[in-house]
Amino acid sequence: MRMAHMMRFFRFSGYKMKQVPMKKRDNSLQQHDASLQVIRTWCYGAAIFWTILIVGVAGWFSYGDWQEALEIGKQIGWSTLETEQSYRAWGASHGGVYVPITETTLPNPHLAHIPRRDVTTDKGQKLTLVNPSYMIRQVHEQEKEHYGLHGHITSLNPIRPENKPDPWEKKALKQLDQGAVEIHELVEMNGQPYMRVMKPMVTKRVCLECHAQQGYKLGGVGVSVPMQAVLGDFQKEFIRQIGFYLGTLLLVYFGLIVFYRTVSSHFKKRRQAEEELRYSENRFRRLVENAADAIFMFDDRGRFEFVNGQACESLGYTEDELRQLSVADIDVELTERAVVEITSQGSSLQWPITKSGTHQRKDGSTFPVEVRVDRLATKKGLHFVAVARDITERRRTEEQIGHFNHLREELLGLGSLKKKLTRVTEAVVDIFNADFCRIWIIKPGDLCNSGCPHAKLTEGPHVCIHRDQCLHLAASSGRYSGSDSKMHGRVPFGCYKIGRVASGDIPGFNTNDVTHDPRIHDQEWARQLGLVSFTGYRLFSEKGDPIGVLALFSKHVIGPQEVGLLEGVANSTSQVIQVSMAEAEKEIMQTQLLRAQKMKAIGMMAGGVAHDLNNILSGIVSYPELILLQLPKSSELREPLKAIQESGKRAANVVADLLTVARGVAITKEPHDINVLFKEYLDSPECNKLKSLHPGVACTDQLDAERPIIACSPMHIKKTLMNLMTNAAEAVGDEGNVLVSTCNRQVGKSEKLEHDMEPGNYVLFTVQDNGPGIAAKDLEHIFEPFYTKKVMGQSGTGLGLAIVWNTVQDHNGRIFVESSEKGTSFLLYFPLSRQEGVVQAKNNKTEKLTGNSEHILVVDDEPQLRDIASQILRVMGYTVDSVCSGELAIEFIKKNPVDLIVMDMLMEPGMNGCQTYEEIIKLYPDQKAIIASGFSESDDVKAALQLGARGFIKKPYSMDELSRAIKEALNG
Repeated sequence: MRMAHMMRFFRFSGYKMKQVPMKKRDNSLQQHDASLQVIRTWCYGAAIFWTILIVGVAGWFSYGDWQEALEIGKQIGWSTLETEQSYRAWGASHGGVYVPITETTLPNPHLAHIPRRDVTTDKGQKLTLVNPSYMIRQVHEQEKEHYGLHGHITSLNPIRPENKPDPWEKKALKQLDQGAVEIHELVEMNGQPYMRVMKPMVTKRVCLECHAQQGYKLGGVGVSVPMQAVLGDFQKEFIRQIGFYLGTLLLVYFGLIVFYRTVSSHFKKRRQAEEELRYSENRFRRLVENAADAIFMFDDRGRFEFVNGQACESLGYTEDELRQLSVADIDVELTERAVVEITSQGSSLQWPITKSGTHQRKDGSTFPVEVRVDRLATKKGLHFVAVARDITERRRTEEQIGHFNHLREELLGLGSLKKKLTRVTEAVVDIFNADFCRIWIIKPGDLCNSGCPHAKLTEGPHVCIHRDQCLHLAASSGRYSGSDSKMHGRVPFGCYKIGRVASGDIPGFNTNDVTHDPRIHDQEWARQLGLVSFTGYRLFSEKGDPIGVLALFSKHVIGPQEVGLLEGVANSTSQVIQVSMAEAEKEIMQTQLLRAQKMKAIGMMAGGVAHDLNNILSGIVSYPELILLQLPKSSELREPLKAIQESGKRAANVVADLLTVARGVAITKEPHDINVLFKEYLDSPECNKLKSLHPGVACTDQLDAERPIIACSPMHIKKTLMNLMTNAAEAVGDEGNVLVSTCNRQVGKSEKLEHDMEPGNYVLFTVQDNGPGIAAKDLEHIFEPFYTKKVMGQSGTGLGLAIVWNTVQDHNGRIFVESSEKGTSFLLYFPLSRQEGVVQAKNNKTEKLTGNSEHILVVDDEPQLRDIASQILRVMGYTVDSVCSGELAIEFIKKNPVDLIVMDMLMEPGMNGCQTYEEIIKLYPDQKAIIASGFSESDDVKAALQLGARGFIKKPYSMDELSRAIKEALNG
């Protein structure tokens, strides 16, 4: 299409781009405008003439009709008055008229001075004299009733009140006094038009008999003629005439409009054709001159005849210099002979033709072009028009796309995420000629610490407002290829451009004027480095959540095509991060699964060992206690027996640790204030002993948590603290610090600390030391049972951290470890409880634990344990029997009911304790029992307690522990 327009332009303009004289065409346009203006003026004049003529004629005839209507009303009034004056004259000439006396014609009191005012006929009819004026008044009444005429005799000095003049009559009487002969006027009466006429009433000599006191001028007589009918006819005629004249005028207007439009349409079409021709010429001239592509016109020898401005600009020549050259001079791939061969082929080629080439500038530099050539036949011969487009940017974009596709393939084969991200930043610097490029990724649950420069800020635009969502510099290439850990190595959400892009305040950021854009933080820095553009993209997960940011600075403008490619790089980077994170998560889950399987295997082994050891330790703990009861206080054997008993208890504690590892601490949890528990341990003999063993270690606490109530086992929480503080003190060595702290911590839905940590409110319990830290290779194993790095001579069984881990898991908490050469921190999260804490009340009363010959049955498959329990119970005052299995216990109960059963849980072969008790309560539903076991409180123990067992006691047990358990069961 563009080439077609060019060809059309060159044909129109004579191809030499000479300015076509426009004076003749302008004169023609002016003549058209002048002629059209004359016709317009003539039509306006004709319209005005006809309007004046028709309005004048209509006004003239309407005025005549109006005067005629008024004359009709006036003539009716005059005629009526003349008739009335004739009647009055006739009556006056006869001296009045006698009429019968009626209700309407009573004797006139004003004629009482006339002797013969009243007469009687010979037939006896009474008559009274009526003067002409009275007669006229009665005539007026008849005219008003029959014809609507209002007649009235009036005077400025009336004898009768009825003759009092109205305002119009008063005005008319005054005019009559001043010499007027008659008065007439169209007025409105009672909302209707009337023609009012009045003439003077002059008395004659015969009238003086009654009106002597008034003289000859008595007043006037008037008639009001209704004009509604007359004027209605006039209005109808007026409307008819107006319609006729208006129709005539509209017809004239319509004719003038049709005439003017016909003529003006003719003139406008001619003018429009000439204007379009002129516009088309100017448009194509400007199109050629201002085209973004270079345009050349040359002859069949390749010599330039015309070049546009872009051709001169792209090649560095002036127009005159280019006209001295040929196609072969600017195209390094063509010779003059090759140009002639192309132009001489004529119609054998499929014109227009398109080819690629290389143009050479005046300074010798070259650039790739795409040229489209077409033929142009004129009267002066055959010519050729070429449009050349610089395709440098296109080639560059194609190369960038190729590099980008290669990068995507390359990322599939690289190893770690860091290597992949570094390769992305290197590729961005190379492909897009960026000054430097960086990638930050998000680490969920990454809390601000003292090493973060933003943590201490309290105001300003860089305050950390998302303390668990930080961007960590993962890769950097270009000017700043190293890790900048001071400020930009760690960027919180909302800080700087990077943090704002990550938080969603700015989904994407692109500017090509960094030294003036107010959104750029340090414009002077950008100015010193010569930077021009900045682009930042938020990296997304498949769910649309932010996972990082890719950003770059460049010294050149980033165009729309590069923006599109960079979006592709950002999308590919997002996929790389997601795949790597998924693989890492999969690896973590596999590691956790293997660890769980390993822990389960170790636990099963430890559980079996613990059960057997507890049975063995029962004799070591219980027999010395029975012997001590029988020995005198002065016996030399008491101390060795106490030592044996203490050793047994210590061994039992180790076995208890094994049980914790084996099955988890299946214990009853109650709400407790964790700060109170910590203070109790910090003031305990165990903690004091720890401090005495490590005098150079400063143990401090910072218990800042508010109302830190958790559902827990106090003993296990204290033991957890004891193990962590012991490890910390031993890690510090001769001198150092151990800090125990608590604080409240809220975990939101978008702040997942680990894969399975539920959102909610937690108490964060931290034990921190400034020791040498834990080696990275050991961090993966520190919670495994029997794994220890302690040297010979120091305490430790290798179960301490395993107990801590199991205790935290059993309390639905989570534990994290942060370790470096500056020290180690153990962070334990426990869910907050909504219940109030339990207040431990001290019982100062001495409880009587001896029995009263109650019958107790001991059920245990170990003979030694049956003997120990039986001896203890007999010493305490109970009646005791024992059996070795659950089946024998059932048979015994059937024959010998007992008050309480002390039953072992695991008995082989045969029924266990829970099954045995289930069968016994079928016989005796209220049968009391307590469960004894070398294991912790297992599921079978819980089942027995739910069936109605009164308590649980763990082997090995002391005499006091057994006595208390039995007393509580019997009294419960």
